[in-house]
Amino acid sequence: MKPLFLEIQAFGPFVEKQYVDFEKLSRNGMFLVKGDTGSGKTTIFDAMTFALYGGSSGNDEKSKIGRNDLEEWRCNQASDELDTYVSFTFSSRGKKYLFKRGLTKKRKNLSAFYEAGEVLDDGTEMPFFENPKKESLNQKAEEIIGLSKEQFRQVILLPQGQFERFLLADSKDKEEILTKIFGTERWAKYAERYYAAANERKKEFDEKNNKINIALNEESVQSLDGLLELINSLKDEQNKAKEAHKSFDGEKKQKGLDEDRTLAEQFKQLHELEQEKEKLDGEVEEIEKKNAEYTEATRAEELRSAIIDVENAKKNLTKRENALSSAEKNIPAAEKSAEDAKAAYDKCEKESPIAQNTKRIGELEGKRDVYSNFDELKAAEKSSDKEFNNAKSSFDEAKEKYDNANQDAIAKKAKFDSAADEEKQYRDRYYAGIYGIIASELKEGEPCPVCGSVDHPKPASKAPDSIEKKELESKEKTAQKARKDWDAAEEKRGEAEKDKHSAEDVLKEKEGKYRKCVASREEAEKQLVDGISDLVGLEKSIIALKTANEEYAEKQKELADSLDLAKKTLAQAKEKKENLTEERNQAQEEYNTLSASLEKTLAEKGFDDIATVKSLLRSSEVREQLHSDVVEHKRATEDNKKNLEKKQKELKGKSEPDKSKFEERQNEINEEAKNYSETIARLDEKIKRLSPKHERLSKEKLEYDNSIKQVEDDWGFAKKLRGDTGVGLSRYVLAVMFGQVIAEANRMLEKVHGGRYRLFRTSDRGTGNKRGLELKVHDNRSPDKEGRSVAMLSGGEKFLVSLALSIGMSTIAQTAGVQIEALFIDEGFGTLDEKSIGDAMDVLDSVRRSSGTIGIISHVSVLEENISTQVEVIKKNEGSHIRLL
Repeated sequence: MKPLFLEIQAFGPFVEKQYVDFEKLSRNGMFLVKGDTGSGKTTIFDAMTFALYGGSSGNDEKSKIGRNDLEEWRCNQASDELDTYVSFTFSSRGKKYLFKRGLTKKRKNLSAFYEAGEVLDDGTEMPFFENPKKESLNQKAEEIIGLSKEQFRQVILLPQGQFERFLLADSKDKEEILTKIFGTERWAKYAERYYAAANERKKEFDEKNNKINIALNEESVQSLDGLLELINSLKDEQNKAKEAHKSFDGEKKQKGLDEDRTLAEQFKQLHELEQEKEKLDGEVEEIEKKNAEYTEATRAEELRSAIIDVENAKKNLTKRENALSSAEKNIPAAEKSAEDAKAAYDKCEKESPIAQNTKRIGELEGKRDVYSNFDELKAAEKSSDKEFNNAKSSFDEAKEKYDNANQDAIAKKAKFDSAADEEKQYRDRYYAGIYGIIASELKEGEPCPVCGSVDHPKPASKAPDSIEKKELESKEKTAQKARKDWDAAEEKRGEAEKDKHSAEDVLKEKEGKYRKCVASREEAEKQLVDGISDLVGLEKSIIALKTANEEYAEKQKELADSLDLAKKTLAQAKEKKENLTEERNQAQEEYNTLSASLEKTLAEKGFDDIATVKSLLRSSEVREQLHSDVVEHKRATEDNKKNLEKKQKELKGKSEPDKSKFEERQNEINEEAKNYSETIARLDEKIKRLSPKHERLSKEKLEYDNSIKQVEDDWGFAKKLRGDTGVGLSRYVLAVMFGQVIAEANRMLEKVHGGRYRLFRTSDRGTGNKRGLELKVHDNRSPDKEGRSVAMLSGGEKFLVSLALSIGMSTIAQTAGVQIEALFIDEGFGTLDEKSIGDAMDVLDSVRRSSGTIGIISHVSVLEENISTQVEVIKKNEGSHIRLL
């Protein structure tokens, strides 16, 4: 990963948009970031990490808020309209990428936005995602760079106070980082694939043997010989069952049983015919009654229609009389409703307020212009009042700034006067000292360098309080700086005084405008209607009066409609009474005619009255059923007599068999047949199943015995290759690569403290039972000792060793095809003495001559003197700024 360009805005202490051109900074291979404490130096590194992984460069992995929250990073001096964002452009494996995260104002809240894509040669960006999320960017950054955020902070960007994290990491953590960098996971995959294949084949053969044993256990035998003995015993049992079935002779017994069942069925039919005759003989009296009932019902049926007509006419007459009575009762109520409706309408018309309201509406509408002008005057007064107050606030602020600037200028003047006096005193003392030195070096006969005389009768003596030139120059610089500070303060005071006068003029102008607006509004207020304060209230009053008129007119219309409806209802009630009276008279006449005709017919047919006829009437269904019962009984009696005589003749001389034994005899036959069939089928199924099973298992067992040894040998080798029983292929390759990293680091350490330290790997057990990546350091001042833990190094020693290790890893990674083209160090040089800093610079110079880029944050002045390419972060009240030097 090689950084190219960083852009930030409203992020940390930076308010305005800031840029860092890493391509320009990397031309010399190394650059320094300097600036006051709290100015935002580390924020540059934080911004890079935040753009890639959504978090800062500090140790905040367990925190869900704070330095991992973009809202917490938003500059509190930024205006609401200014977006917060970090945009980082970098290259990796010949391609250029851009990652951007930020916050923008939407309505009342801040909304996060994300952007990531590849930057093409023509500058266009090809986005990775249509709708990117925070987690999507994190995963994509790890995929492109090949490092997680934590690994990025241990290999490329080394945060303040954490430079030695990789040096002190245990084998497990080192393995994760080195695996990512050197791609040794492919060897683990090779070993894993070989193991998977060997393990799968072993499982396959174990499964085969297990299946053979399970198959034998299913038959309750322990071997293939036992299975063969079981098959032979089943064949013997099958032969014995066949002999027993032949001696039982079930077919003969079933034939005799079937013949007895047929004879029993014939005797059953005879008994049923005898029972039927007895039943028919008992029904004769009831059949004669049904025949008589049928005859009378047929005679009465001739009068059914006439009776129904008379009864319907009677019902119609009763209905008409009831309707006429109801209509006569409705007329008084209809007359009362018409009178009440007329009285209500007359009262409403008399009390109408519409004329008075209409007059009032005209008066109020004439005031519209007055109120419209009044509202404009109030708005103008409010706006003017706001401008007046703003002008007053601006004047107060300008006055305060002037007072502060004036006091500052007075203080700076006093400070300058004091520094100038002190400078003069030091100059006098300095020159006094120079004169004494010149005089002490005069020799008789040699010319004085000041006056040229060769005689020196009274040479000057050196003043006791004389000073060196550098002390005078220091005071001169102090006086010059004080003068510049005073001049700057005077300039600010003049500008502040000008701003105050300008604000005072604006204040007077706005105050005059406000007074005029108040007077105009008060004059217009006198023309308003009492109780109505503004145009809105006026319009509401007009609308209320119009609404009242509309509502009253609607009420008057409703009462008129009610009166019309009451009159119409009364007329309809009277007309209905007349119609119903005529219908009642017609119904009475029809009833009288039909009733007289029925009386005449009853006498002719020999019936006493209508009740007698109605008691004899039956429905057509009942009549048909009575006639059918009589005819059916006659037919059944004749058929029974014929069939009974025939059946008695057929069974003459035969004995009826015992039916109670039929079921027992049949069960015996069925049970024997069922048992025989099931036994033969069961034995046959077992023999047919076990015979091929024995053949198949014998073949599988032979195949298993011939191959199992080779399979187990392959599986054991695969476990060793994977590292189950020691160092696997992946760890072996990783250890080789790490050894090259250590060798390169030791080459760097030859430049440190005269080659005093050398790193080497140990076999100490690390976290998770990992071995082989733990580090110790050899000190040539203690050649007899085995070495000491890197954790026992001092702070400065850890820094130098970690620096060499990081550069060594970057160098070997480059040869392995992994691009680690940058190293960023946040502080750490402050723990070094001047000699160690020189050694560190020698190490860094060796990298500067290669393809790497090194960025350093430090306050150490030696670095500032030796690193020409610099980034200065300038801390100001209005926000920090970045300047490339």
